[in-house]
This record gives sequence, C-alpha cells and structure tokens, in this order.
Amino acid sequence: MLKPNIPLSPKEQEHFNLILDGLPQQEISKRMSVSKDTIKTRVRSILFKFNKQNTTELICDFYKSLLKD
Repeated sequence: MLKPNIPLSPKEQEHFNLILDGLPQQEISKRMSVSKDTIKTRVRSILFKFNKQNTTELICDFYKSLLKD
C-alpha cells in the first residue's frame, strides 16, 4: 500500500480518505467544517508527504498500490 514519507496527522488522514472518495475540495471543506484555505493547505501538506504533484496522481498511485498488494 502507498505510504507517506512523513506520517499524516489525524486531520490529514481524514482529509486523505475524503480525497480517495473523490470528493471535491468544497465538499471536503463543508464536511470537515473548515475554510477552503485550510483545505488547500492540507492538500499541499498531504501531497508533499506522499511526494505527489496533484491529487489525481495521489489517487491513481494509491489504487495502483492496492492492486499490487
């Protein structure tokens, strides 16, 4: 399974799961009751920790890693 280089915080993990569910940032913002700026900051942090360029790459690589396991 795809693992981050640096562990995710509990909020980042929750956000990561919502990204994997395919939710847009606006919906994630509503569900987590935080601002869009907070969501953008978390996305950047998550992408950095997984060494990915964007959420599409993150999602694809995550599901590819599941197929390998």
